[in-house]
Amino acid sequence: MARRVFWGIPAYAYFLIDELLSSKAAGDQFILFYNAFRKAPLPDLWRKSADIVEKSWPNRLLDLSLRFSGEPRLDRFINADVYFSPHFNNMSLADFSKRVITVHDLSFIHHPDFFSPRQKFWHWLQNYRRQINFAGRLIAVSDFTKSDLINYFSLPPEKVSRIYSGINPFYKKLSENDPDFLKFKKTTRLNNPFIFYLGLLERRKNIGVLIEAFNSLKKNPKFRSFKLILAGAFGWGGAEISSLAKKSRFAKDIRFLGAISHNDALRLYNAAEVFVYPSFFEGFGFPPLEAQSCGTPVIASNRASLPEILGESALLVEPWKIGDLVSAIETVVLNPGIKKRFVLAGFKNIKRFDWKKTARETLRVFYESRA
Repeated sequence: MARRVFWGIPAYAYFLIDELLSSKAAGDQFILFYNAFRKAPLPDLWRKSADIVEKSWPNRLLDLSLRFSGEPRLDRFINADVYFSPHFNNMSLADFSKRVITVHDLSFIHHPDFFSPRQKFWHWLQNYRRQINFAGRLIAVSDFTKSDLINYFSLPPEKVSRIYSGINPFYKKLSENDPDFLKFKKTTRLNNPFIFYLGLLERRKNIGVLIEAFNSLKKNPKFRSFKLILAGAFGWGGAEISSLAKKSRFAKDIRFLGAISHNDALRLYNAAEVFVYPSFFEGFGFPPLEAQSCGTPVIASNRASLPEILGESALLVEPWKIGDLVSAIETVVLNPGIKKRFVLAGFKNIKRFDWKKTARETLRVFYESRA
């Protein structure tokens, strides 16, 4: 189901579909349901390797119709052995046992305060409880999410398969002498060492604690020249984050870059002294792994899936303890031996996450669901 490729869980949907189609075996047939009122072009590979069923229904109206009337029923115009959704999507079928859904996390259940009224309405509209209970199989992107699903919804363990996501292969270590890298640092004024965060700027990501930790660090003469660079669009609670930064004594050293391109992210990951990800709740967590791919040491919270995904390859801290975060940053930045150890451990850790493996294991679930 390609309906959510360009929003929702875009990285997961894009790379998984791309790899499934790239490694398609003889006899396998993929049908992509692509619906949007305004469409972005699909990759050439997708059009060559899959049958595309396109509709131009407004997605909001489609969600409302599916929630309240169960129409349109997808299997009336797409005949498939298995129907897959890379995220929650209302879908009407005669036989829901043919349904496979990937669940990324249940943060919207455990922490509703992390979400805006509009986001809460969307989750309600999706009728997620019905989707989870009636789907034939579920894919969880971590053992943490798998356990959460089983315990919260009282599901049989065999219904849920843990399949790790991969990492965008675009992210890699750059040479310090790379001309484009040097030009980027000059044009973006990255002359000072900096602490980096990339992701949505929202309550769930715990950016406020990172800003408070930065305020404490700046009192240390060794961090006087440091900047804090925050990249990503503002989400729910973004105004609080912006206000906290403006009130800081070191506001001039805190830079908000907004949403950035993959090219800029690659260079920022490479240029940073340390990547900090103090999120309260993650089902997987792409940015810390992307940072590790670029040879940057990672500090993250010790909550939800992050200990599982990062293990001992990152320095993990209590997300609400400012002092612990300050100490962790000082430890990594001021001790070259420790920093190098986390860099090497990061390179080793990322080998566990590969889209080819993700696609292969996902396809196995499809085959089992078809049997």
